[in-house]
Amino acid sequence: MQTKFIITVLSALALSACGHGSSSGASQKNSSGSDDSLTQQKKIGESHSTKIAATIPLAALIVDVANEHDKRISSQSQDWDIAIRAAIHPCVGWEVDPMDRSKSNSRMLDGYLMANEGKAIGGNEAMTQIAAGVETDGVYHDQEAVKTKIIQVINALHGSFLADGMKRAQKIGPATVDLTGSGAEKPVHFQTAQDDFACGPSGVVWIHDGIKWFGQGSINGKEVSVAVESTDSTSAEQSSSNGTSTKDDNSQDSDVKAPPVQ
Repeated sequence: MQTKFIITVLSALALSACGHGSSSGASQKNSSGSDDSLTQQKKIGESHSTKIAATIPLAALIVDVANEHDKRISSQSQDWDIAIRAAIHPCVGWEVDPMDRSKSNSRMLDGYLMANEGKAIGGNEAMTQIAAGVETDGVYHDQEAVKTKIIQVINALHGSFLADGMKRAQKIGPATVDLTGSGAEKPVHFQTAQDDFACGPSGVVWIHDGIKWFGQGSINGKEVSVAVESTDSTSAEQSSSNGTSTKDDNSQDSDVKAPPVQ
């Protein structure tokens, strides 16, 4: 009887051990499966991560190149620089008294107004030719890549932009002075039959037939921009109100490429 009891107990213990072994194996299998699932989810998340591109006005980058005096710019390609620097030269107020109706002052005022017209026209022509040579369809790696392309275009430019602008300004016709200015930021303001010119801390702004033709980011009547890869190192996903999402990931395996540099 005692022997039968011992055999029964041993059998029960053996069955219990087998049960624990199966449970442990299942637990390990579930743990492994969970790890595999997390790994797959991580890979899926990484494969869907994309960079975002920041849009920058091309005019601002051209001005940066003009201000940086890059040594890569040929000494024979300086007319563009003169024209753009003249166009962005700040106005803090009237340099000629617009209230003085004397003959000598009137001549100086006419010359002053014509000079501002010429600066706008010459600066616009220089930027227009530069913009024509810079590709804007793709995405550049960084701002330096855009500036490199701008410099390549500049070194191939020919023309006396400011002088030509002054010649064209002579044909615009008489101007009417606006002593109230064009907003607090543009104290110098005058108008002709088809054009409106203002000047302030950022230089001249030219409005032609109601369209901002030059200044404050506009080049030849258009706001020309280039796309540059974001330099933000964070990775985030933001949902917009219409349910779409935008991801930002600074990983280096993006398919985004800059346009070919000529």
